[in-house]
Amino acid sequence: MRALIVPFRSEEVSGLVGFARSLAGSVSGLAMDKRVEAVLASYVSRIYVVEGRVWLDGLASVVAGVSDLETIVVLPASKSGHVVASLASQLMDAAIITGVTGVKVDGEVVLERPVLSGKGLARLRFEPPLVVTVQHGRFRAEPREAAVERVPVKAEGGVVELLKRSEKPSAARGLEVAERIVAVGRGLRSKDDLGMIEELAAVLGAEIGCSRPVATDLKFLPEDRWIGLSGKKVSPKLYIALGISGQPQHIAGILDSKVIVAVNTDENAPITKYADYILVADLYKVVPELVRQLKKS
Repeated sequence: MRALIVPFRSEEVSGLVGFARSLAGSVSGLAMDKRVEAVLASYVSRIYVVEGRVWLDGLASVVAGVSDLETIVVLPASKSGHVVASLASQLMDAAIITGVTGVKVDGEVVLERPVLSGKGLARLRFEPPLVVTVQHGRFRAEPREAAVERVPVKAEGGVVELLKRSEKPSAARGLEVAERIVAVGRGLRSKDDLGMIEELAAVLGAEIGCSRPVATDLKFLPEDRWIGLSGKKVSPKLYIALGISGQPQHIAGILDSKVIVAVNTDENAPITKYADYILVADLYKVVPELVRQLKKS
């Protein structure tokens, strides 16, 4: 078997390679820009370099074109990764497994992925060809020194036609790689009160996230700050949940956090079952005092 990793950002390379090395004898990478190519050169012996701009459907055709019956294609478990994975699996006539979080080797290789909003774990056997998406932060690989073969590839025409381009607010990429996250829920009464949350995040050097209602219903924060099963899945060293009740969809996005701190006026809020530290208090009293104490230290 051989693996082909398809990173969209340079920081995804180590995790995808770490997963791929546990499954295949050889690992190749596909690069869509110079930054990804430069990082890949430290991890793989062959790099397929896409020439020119390519959209997701065209990228899927490239992936299928450089794959064979012994290939395992590995992509990040992101929106773009899932789109390319689904299209490529159709073109390759291959099985697809999404959101993989673990590999178990016991006589045979079995892939693991969470189910039922993170309450269960499915173990799946596989045979190549296969397309897999891997959750960020679950795997890691060290660079290797090797001669690198650079193979230019060109995407054929796709079914997507670009009609218009408009700027989108900067995506919260930092959430997926952040070591510290401060997240808010319905306990935040007004968008104007985000100022104190931003001050706490600045003192901690943290990213700001939120639960689904804060982004989709209240519109206090953009949807790229939404953490949960259908939003971002995060794995920080410290996750501070302010006024978040902890519905299953949100918990599924934070289970990989090393330390969870919950601040909530309800001592029976669901999130208290998952938190390492619980403070039953009003976030409007806790946050300003926490900022003062952190600034002192």
